[in-house]
Amino acid sequence: MRRDPIITRSFAIAWGAHFSFATAVCVLLHFPGFLRDLGASEVEIGTIAAAMSGAAIAVRPLVGPWIDRRGRGECLRVGLGAHALVTLAYFAFDTVGPWVFVVRALHGIAQAAATSVLFTLATDTIPASRRTEAIALFGISGMLPLGVGTLLGEGLLGVGGYGLLFGVSTALSAVAALLGFLVHDLPTTQPVGRPRGVFGILESRALFPIWAAGFGFTLA
Repeated sequence: MRRDPIITRSFAIAWGAHFSFATAVCVLLHFPGFLRDLGASEVEIGTIAAAMSGAAIAVRPLVGPWIDRRGRGECLRVGLGAHALVTLAYFAFDTVGPWVFVVRALHGIAQAAATSVLFTLATDTIPASRRTEAIALFGISGMLPLGVGTLLGEGLLGVGGYGLLFGVSTALSAVAALLGFLVHDLPTTQPVGRPRGVFGILESRALFPIWAAGFGFTLA
C-alpha cells in the first residue's frame, strides 16, 4: 500500500529553517559567561535569562491568532527576520544595563513567534496518516541543535571569543530567515465550531494532564 510522503519541499524547508534557528539559539547558551566577564552577578545573570523566557511566555497567546490572521509564510518571515536582527544586537553589549534586558526580551518574543509558526507550518505539511511519525522527525531539528549548538559554541569561544560566537549565531539566524522566504502559504484548516480562545483552552479539564506533564517534564 502506498504511503503518503513526509519529506516534501515545504517540510524540508521548515526542517532546515528550524535547525538553523535552533542552532543559533543554542550557540547563545554560552551567553552567561559573557555577562560574567562584564561583571554581572549570578542574580543579574539569572534575571536576564528570565527576561527572555518571560517575554516568550507572555506573547505566545497572541502569536497563534496572529499566525491564523496573517498566514504562515508572512509570520515566518517576520519572526525569523526579527530573530536575525535581535542576534545582531548582541554586538552592542559592553556593559550590563537596561539594554541587555530589552534585547533579551525582544529575543524571547522573536523566538516565540518563530517557533510557533515553524511547528504550525510543519504540521500543515504532513499527512494525517503519518502525523506522529512526522512530528517526531521534525522534532529532531530542534533537539539536534542542543548538542551541536553547545559544542559549536565551545569551539567558537576557543577560536575567536564571544565576537565570533555572536557572529555565527547571527549568520545561522540569517540562513533561517532566508529559508523562510522559500515558504509559500498553505491552505489552513478552518476550526470546527466557535473558537474557545486562550482562557477557554486553559480551562479545559481534558487538557490539564497535558499541561501538568509538560510543565513537570520541562522543569525536570
